[in-house]
Amino acid sequence: MLKSLKKLPIITSENSKDLLIRQRDLHKLCEQFNVDYFVTSSKTHLRYLTGYNGSNGLLILNRNKIMFVTDSRYQDIIKDEVIADKKIIGTGNLLDFILKQNIIKNNSIIGYDPNSLQLVSYSLLENKFSSRKLKKLPNIIDKIMSVKSESEINK
Repeated sequence: MLKSLKKLPIITSENSKDLLIRQRDLHKLCEQFNVDYFVTSSKTHLRYLTGYNGSNGLLILNRNKIMFVTDSRYQDIIKDEVIADKKIIGTGNLLDFILKQNIIKNNSIIGYDPNSLQLVSYSLLENKFSSRKLKKLPNIIDKIMSVKSESEINK
């Protein structure tokens, strides 16, 4: 089977710096809202925060690091494309996978953006993480997106 000829963006030092600044800003907001973790699977948010351009991914931010989870189809892509402290290849449903791996600890507070999470994803999140508290953080990433870096302005 032929691979797609579509050229995927390569992370450069310039946009890598922007991604790291965005991640730092998200960390600060999560501390401000007193959440232990932030979870998103929004394609727009994944691209904006990590550089990921695939269709199946999950970003998990805790107080110390950014973790990115996807399945084996994207194993090669995330090596060059994703900026994250830890890149994890999961199996099956990614929420099930992180639950089984105990990536999100019990009795923690999980932040999420209700405006970027489909109802079915919210139901899964609520169902799977019943021993954790869910906290709505509406438009949290939009707050970061509204402030443009110099390199974004010059594009």
